[in-house]
Amino acid sequence: MRGVLYWNNRQFHFALELLYLWLEPTNLVLVGAFKSANHIYRWYSVLSTSDQHPDPTLDTNSPSPGATSNHLTILVPNPLPTILTGVRRTVDWAFSSRPQSLPIASENSTIVTSNTGVKEILQCMVERRCPDVTSDLSPMTAIPRPYTGGGYGDVYKWSKKDGSIVSIKCLRIYENSESTPKSTKRISRELYHLFRASHPNVLELTGVALFNGQIAIVSPWMKNGNLRKYIRSQPEVDRWSLCIQIAEGLAHIHSIKMVHGDLKAENILVSDQGVVKISDFGNSILEECSLRYTATSRVGGGTSRWMAWELFSDPPADISATTDVHSLGMANSPGKYVEEVMTGEYPYAEYKGNISVLGPLSEKRLPKRPEAFASHRRWGDERWALLLDCWNVDPNLRPDSLKVLNRAFDTAQYYDFPRYDVNIGQRRSPYSLTWPQYQLMTTLHKHIVSSSSSLVTDALVGVSALNPRAAVDKQHKVLYLAEPDRSRVAIISGGGAGHEPAHSGFVGEGILNAAVCGDVFASPNANQVKRALQLVENEKGILMVVKSYTGDILNFGLAREQYCAANPSKVNSLKFVVVGDDVSVGKKQGEIVGRRGLAGTVLVYKIAGALAQQGASLEEVHEVAQFVADRLGTIAVGLEHCHVPGADPGGTHLEADEIEVGMGIHNESGHTRVRPIPALPELVDKLLGYLFATPESDPDRSFLPWPERGVAGDCVLLVNNLGGLSALELSSAAKTISEKITESGINIERMLVGTYMTSLNMPGFSVTLLLLPQSDETKVSKDKLLRLLDAPAKTPAWTWTSGASPITRSSVASPQAEASTQKGSTPASNQFSDSVRRACHALIRAEPEITQMDQIVGDGDCGTTLKAGAEAVLDALNKPEFAFYGARGSISQIGQIVGDAMGGTSGALYSIYISALAQGLQGASSGDSGEPTRGQYADAAAFALERLYTYTRARPPSRTLVDPLAAFVESLKDPDAHLEQAFEAAQRAAEETKNLPARAGRAAYVNAEAVKGTCDPGAWGIRCLLEGLLKGSSK
Repeated sequence: MRGVLYWNNRQFHFALELLYLWLEPTNLVLVGAFKSANHIYRWYSVLSTSDQHPDPTLDTNSPSPGATSNHLTILVPNPLPTILTGVRRTVDWAFSSRPQSLPIASENSTIVTSNTGVKEILQCMVERRCPDVTSDLSPMTAIPRPYTGGGYGDVYKWSKKDGSIVSIKCLRIYENSESTPKSTKRISRELYHLFRASHPNVLELTGVALFNGQIAIVSPWMKNGNLRKYIRSQPEVDRWSLCIQIAEGLAHIHSIKMVHGDLKAENILVSDQGVVKISDFGNSILEECSLRYTATSRVGGGTSRWMAWELFSDPPADISATTDVHSLGMANSPGKYVEEVMTGEYPYAEYKGNISVLGPLSEKRLPKRPEAFASHRRWGDERWALLLDCWNVDPNLRPDSLKVLNRAFDTAQYYDFPRYDVNIGQRRSPYSLTWPQYQLMTTLHKHIVSSSSSLVTDALVGVSALNPRAAVDKQHKVLYLAEPDRSRVAIISGGGAGHEPAHSGFVGEGILNAAVCGDVFASPNANQVKRALQLVENEKGILMVVKSYTGDILNFGLAREQYCAANPSKVNSLKFVVVGDDVSVGKKQGEIVGRRGLAGTVLVYKIAGALAQQGASLEEVHEVAQFVADRLGTIAVGLEHCHVPGADPGGTHLEADEIEVGMGIHNESGHTRVRPIPALPELVDKLLGYLFATPESDPDRSFLPWPERGVAGDCVLLVNNLGGLSALELSSAAKTISEKITESGINIERMLVGTYMTSLNMPGFSVTLLLLPQSDETKVSKDKLLRLLDAPAKTPAWTWTSGASPITRSSVASPQAEASTQKGSTPASNQFSDSVRRACHALIRAEPEITQMDQIVGDGDCGTTLKAGAEAVLDALNKPEFAFYGARGSISQIGQIVGDAMGGTSGALYSIYISALAQGLQGASSGDSGEPTRGQYADAAAFALERLYTYTRARPPSRTLVDPLAAFVESLKDPDAHLEQAFEAAQRAAEETKNLPARAGRAAYVNAEAVKGTCDPGAWGIRCLLEGLLKGSSK
């Protein structure tokens, strides 16, 4: 047999501890045992990916020295009187839980024998990527004396050459180089697939070393000592938090199919920061492999006071995760251990000595209920009940690690922890809330304002107090210039709150005339935007600068269409610029939704506002704004997601050593995660790689028209704080970014660093580049853009001083009365009203069917949203004054009603189309009945569809409501076609959506197989509406 390692029990325990700390524990498996003289030899093997598994048979003869194997084999003597049983079960467990990527050993693999010296063993560990830190340790000047000792080793407190203190744990085996055969040196790297047991609540392994002639485990020094010592020195410490930390660590151990086997206070260390660290894994693998117990105070490394009932039965059970649950106590595997932490006493403290405690243990007698879990104490009954469940006599009825952890969180006094789910066995346990993550969670989720109900309005009032030229319309959440110069073009922008200072902080002379604010991360509705348009009305026109998000585009677009429908003479006085500067999402992925609008939006309206301040025309302001928007690129990075004030606390999204690149500003996930967090120069290189993409380097992200190689480019650099990054770090990042850009051959003409557009308290930053035009580009010159950027602006968020005491200006009445829709001279015909009523009732009846579809492909609210809109229209139709609007006026009113009642994306889409339909009918002449003709309706429908296309990229076939709507409109263009034929075309298009892949809307984020066979709910809603609208119609 090749690869024999012959050690006694103490040596083997030490080797197993090394293996656990650095190797995948489930790779080592017991495959046989045999008896020789008075010892039992256990035959262990390292699993490989070969389909030929070792035959786990019990061999009563010593293995032949000449035998060969593809597995490292370790022979371990044990002075038990009988041959081990349960071998087959252990092997089956190991095979079922082993990783699938272990390398296969070869015939040339180096053998480790009973004569292998300490240096050779050390070399074997190094070959398995375990760092050799021998050279890092301070040299010895005298024979070292152990700081403390254990069952099979000594622990030394030692210093490294860099001055840091480490713990050195040594086995008492001394080097004998003369006994080391020259032919036995190394173990092939192909024998093992390494796995580090890394977790904040598991003792870290710094490396291995040769120390004083002994092989040593090197780990960080824990000056607080073990948990028992820590509790006695810190009696006021939150002991329940310690229990939760221990549970976290044990949960990780169990998740990788590992069992500790000897969990107690002496084996739990506490770091300088008060974080517990589970240590001492010398028995873990051995005890998983069918270890037997005798009635002694210490058996095979386990300790009697902490051992589960079944380990004292005849025959004794095997060590398992359930015995850990019995031993731990109250977190992931609590049992008597929590009692020890909470009381500071040993379990069964009333029984002195190790022999006397065996009686109550063998009789399965429960410990006394301690005062810490008395009924009058908060959570006392719940915690005691959890302990009793962990001590259940039947191991199968004990809660598993995850359930214990959840119950421990549920009874935490200091925080209302959420529950977590996990598939035990995953190496990275997604349920695990590590202590550093918990500390981060409590920091990010703390807010001065506990409710978000009035937060946005209060914040706007606060901004207006800083800016005496601004006023607030509280009802519509609009911050605007109270006394603007109406002889100049007005600039408005807006979006959801949570991005401050954007956009309200930029309201002032030289930038924005008004900013419209929705709720946190929610687009403002069309009525809010219309109110802003009314507040800034002027003779030169209005430019709307909108970030490229579906909700913003639709609601700002809807407001534009409704405003134009109500004020036909001002159709040409409104211009629209959509800013999409994100470069993290490629062109293919963002084909429908487009690039997200990020911090570059601020540069667009700063330059446009300065140009408007100079008296430029609306056409010129729009042209320059669009030019700037087309030459912007932004990439963002975050250390963690943000948290909304007033929202329930939750877990962290990222690991403690993880960063996310390509972040948005609405708490959505970024493009990619990087772990571990790279150094700042490396991170900046990665970010600039997105921004500098060219058609040659990355055609999917080549958004900016960079000059040809060898031609220097000019840019404006904006380094933006996403909300939670310190100014010190932001300045350091800006320095590195500017240096890297300059090194790449790009000239930075202007550099802006600060807080411009945030995502609440997100700890991160974004980098925006505005590529300036070259000298031969005459459309907009570089000098002109820089002059506009440098122009002074009197706003709080741009470098600005008011020169006056801050005051709070009360809301003022609108300077312009809201234009009302002109009433028709005659009421709408009964045929028109009846058709609208039928359409509404059809949508209401179809609500359950549409809701069921949307529960499969979307978020489940499409049916109820359409029903709400239909009911609002029916209520309006029942009002007497509604009849006098006529068909054209009624359609315009319906568009506004639908937008207000439905909300969201669907409401905006319907309202935009209906409002545009009313615009299309404005110039239509009346037929004999006083109503528009069929041809005029057809032309208006086509006009409205083109208007809708302005605000959405969806085109048929797109698996959206556009499909049946476009089919219907196209059919109407044929003057000889009947309405029934147009409806049939729409119905076919709606039914065909069940066979189409989703490319827009929320269905685009759902698994493609999940939506197959289900019609798009929005498309089906159009089909139902048309069916009701046209039923009984002769036109």
